[in-house]
Amino acid sequence: ETRGGTRNGAMGFGIALACLVAFAEAKGSNGAKYILHVVIDDLGWADAWNSKHIETPNLDKLAKDSILLDRMYASPMCAPSRASMFTGRHPASLGYYRNPSEDARLPDDCQHLPKHLEKLGFKTHLVGKWHLPWHSPDQLPSGHLVGFNSFFGYLHWGMDYYSHEFPPAVHTGPVACRGFDIINSSTVENSTSKRMEHIIESPGSKFVGIYADQLFANEALRLIDAHDKENPLYLCVAFQGLHDPYQAPEGEDGVQACLDHNVEDSIQQKCLNYSKMVTKVDSLVGSLVDRLKHQGMWESTAMLVHTDNGGALAWTKDSHLGGASSNFPLRGGKFTLWDGGLRVRGLLHSNMIPKESAGKTWDGLMYISDVLKTVLGIAGVPEDHNVFRKQYNSLTPTFNMWSEIRTLSKSPREQIVLQPLNDYWHGDHCSEAWVFNPYHPHCGAALLKWPYKLIIGIPGDRRRLHFNFSSRFSWTPSCEEEVAVLDLGALGKHEARLFNVEEDPSESHNLMSPDILSHNIFGELDDVKDGVDKYETIVREMLFALIEASKPFPPPTMGSDLSPPPEEACIKVESTGSWRPWELSAQPNVDIVEVISVSTKSSEEMIAAMSLGDGL
Repeated sequence: ETRGGTRNGAMGFGIALACLVAFAEAKGSNGAKYILHVVIDDLGWADAWNSKHIETPNLDKLAKDSILLDRMYASPMCAPSRASMFTGRHPASLGYYRNPSEDARLPDDCQHLPKHLEKLGFKTHLVGKWHLPWHSPDQLPSGHLVGFNSFFGYLHWGMDYYSHEFPPAVHTGPVACRGFDIINSSTVENSTSKRMEHIIESPGSKFVGIYADQLFANEALRLIDAHDKENPLYLCVAFQGLHDPYQAPEGEDGVQACLDHNVEDSIQQKCLNYSKMVTKVDSLVGSLVDRLKHQGMWESTAMLVHTDNGGALAWTKDSHLGGASSNFPLRGGKFTLWDGGLRVRGLLHSNMIPKESAGKTWDGLMYISDVLKTVLGIAGVPEDHNVFRKQYNSLTPTFNMWSEIRTLSKSPREQIVLQPLNDYWHGDHCSEAWVFNPYHPHCGAALLKWPYKLIIGIPGDRRRLHFNFSSRFSWTPSCEEEVAVLDLGALGKHEARLFNVEEDPSESHNLMSPDILSHNIFGELDDVKDGVDKYETIVREMLFALIEASKPFPPPTMGSDLSPPPEEACIKVESTGSWRPWELSAQPNVDIVEVISVSTKSSEEMIAAMSLGDGL
């Protein structure tokens, strides 16, 4: 039995090794040697390159030499987009229907992007925001389930830009405990024992006073300088900007467009701070490009830039809450099912792109789950390789868009389940924490089948747009027109909207009349005839497609990121002064090394010492 087990084990090892070698050899000679992946948090559609209100000279220059991704869509919230981006799976197939609580998990069978790139010989690093599971060391970006060589950044949805504490001082929700949120971790070989060590350092107050995005850019520049140019490199820089709290960096000028006296002073101030944050991120992106040029790496670098969801809009009530972005001419913002929450800015730069394509727009449909395969395509994995045929349990197809983007050709993607409609998610999931917002997040589902977009349920923020872009605040409270209500049986009765987002990017003309589909939605549909709304066929086909595509998804993950942290997490904060994994996990053949700079203040003292007025 022992010999048989050994033989089978050796055979399994041999197969695994052969697969790894085959994957490594799949890297083509035309792949990018270095990949810089920049994620800008909560960037507004109208606040990016070529903005009418905010100057972004570095992104503008980059855009002129890149292909612009005009129809890239993502989740309306941070964590689902990031989970999808790194795993190549639809957020809901991971249970990420929304931002989950701190003790949420990702399935152990996820194959994260750095794991794939490791097989191609890439050194992989993540700098900045994580906002995915971190309850145990193996779930950290540098843990064995994810696979980055190093991580320097923060764990939550945001932190104070200067003190690096979570929750930020301006956080209005419950504060069970507060601690430093910076983690510096890596997996390296111990030169003496020759065993792998997962080093998890909490630097505590070491970097207090350094603006967060400057801190992350400094680390990214250090990684570029230290990189052995013989090895391929994947560097993901996930800036904290432009997420709240809206704390302005020093030395940046705000924009006059924010000084609109038709809105409250607090909204104007938040807008000024936001514009300074945009300018800062733009400057730091420029510094990364300049450093790659200085190191002689730029010509061999592919650079992907995008945001994780639409920009967060200001509230007209409780103006200390809400965001400061502009998504004009798109309607709505972060947390909503309008395109202002789902359609995201993106660009791709590479010397492998034909020069005649530089500065042009690719209008192919792309979803955030396509990022993993597209990056592998950029890295040089041949299009016919088996890695592109696998769907990673995504339940909805994902695609390598590299060839289509590079050649400005038609996207293979025909539809996107923007938010599922199934037994777990059908409009009855809104918590009190969501509904207290007068412009509350969505409680609905949506399907995009270009150019049509179907929204079932409440899309969120009901404000409508002005069509005069002279004001940065180009929306106004408005009563929604009467809309159709569909009876979906066990899935409930829901509002329904249909838009042609190609002709109507502001989603202002609902193509569904209030009495559409007043008969049995699940009955037989005769040929369209006089007296039947001409869009009924489209609605029915899209509704059935949405329900069918949503059936396999699992239940949502536990809680939300508005939930109080687990008691065990706060115990760790109280003992160390920092947020750290609170569960022990065994990593195969890896020793955990903890390095902690203990804060001299208790959590209560830190809370008391911070002014709630410092956030603007």
